[in-house]
Amino acid sequence: MSILIIIDGLIMEGDPTPGAYCNNLSRIAAVGSTGMLDLGDKTASTSDGKHYSDLILGSGYWGQQNKLPIGYISALGMGLDCDPQKTWGVVGLLHLFQKTNKLLFFSPQRVGLTREEKEKLILGLKDEFAHHGFTLFWSDKWAAAVVSLDRKISVTSTPLEVLEGQSFFDCLPSGDGASTIISLVTTGQMLLARDEVNKQREKNNLLPLNTPWIWGVDQGNKRVADRYPKTVNGGLWSSDVLVAGLGCLAGLQTACIDENTGMDSKTIEQVADVGLQKDAIIHFKTPAQLARLGMLPERQARLEQIDKQFLNPLFAQIAKAGGKITVTTSAKLDKEGKSVASSVPWVTAQGDSLLRKKRFWNRQSLDSGAVMSLDKFSCEWV
Repeated sequence: MSILIIIDGLIMEGDPTPGAYCNNLSRIAAVGSTGMLDLGDKTASTSDGKHYSDLILGSGYWGQQNKLPIGYISALGMGLDCDPQKTWGVVGLLHLFQKTNKLLFFSPQRVGLTREEKEKLILGLKDEFAHHGFTLFWSDKWAAAVVSLDRKISVTSTPLEVLEGQSFFDCLPSGDGASTIISLVTTGQMLLARDEVNKQREKNNLLPLNTPWIWGVDQGNKRVADRYPKTVNGGLWSSDVLVAGLGCLAGLQTACIDENTGMDSKTIEQVADVGLQKDAIIHFKTPAQLARLGMLPERQARLEQIDKQFLNPLFAQIAKAGGKITVTTSAKLDKEGKSVASSVPWVTAQGDSLLRKKRFWNRQSLDSGAVMSLDKFSCEWV
């Protein structure tokens, strides 16, 4: 069958060349097949999940629904038995600080939040959330949390991953349930200020996580729930619970990866085994996260790590069996690490091409080739 690899932050304005920090990827671009993928002009952001959904499920999966139920999809990714009639939302933590006359956000990656700290801080909000009618769920596997509410509300709220450096008052939730969500946030701020985890962080000269954030708030989708796959069609590896939820809707068995420690040989073998029998998707998100934080040397190092520790050994295993690998990215990034509306490159190689050396006559680069639609790309990589 086939393997699709999605590397967020693979292409960024200011890079010497497209894919400059992934030598093995550049090599197979020269000897394999390349092209540009038209992601459409619906949005320049990956934070709403649409690009991931189009890549994994196809562009027509949600019909006329413009706003994806991110909370509901994330709950599916956590492995919850989700009632689509309930309202679902994702819960995260940030540091909010005063700068002149503004309150600005620092992301959890910026302040060095550990999984253990995140769990204790979020579970410390559980009783207060329940008092407001929200049930809070925590996943050890994904280090992620969601909430559910028995009644329907619809709220527009900025996803946590793009809040870095934004103003609190410029990003306040809106919609018919906005006041309820804002109340949870402000009450949560008071609880977090007294939490022992934050007190210990301050003693250690670390910034506290003083603000809970809730986004992706909307009712589930009954039509989607009714056609939830009953069989396993392959596998998906990611550190993003939203991507995992989309994988579940595609009938893929999901696994959480730790991008900070790289991919071990056992995981690479599992990916190869699945990809040679069914379809496999592997998603890396940290290069884009590091770019958004302005940590460009760290982004470069992470891309080099992915190339050497994952792509190189996977190419070797798949080549022996004549398998096929396709690599792309979810969005092009500007100099500040923000997603911009643009076509993105893809590259495919199969069998011996995955190991073939680049010769002087191989002129193709990662951004060579004609533009392809999403629907055609979905057929091609599978």
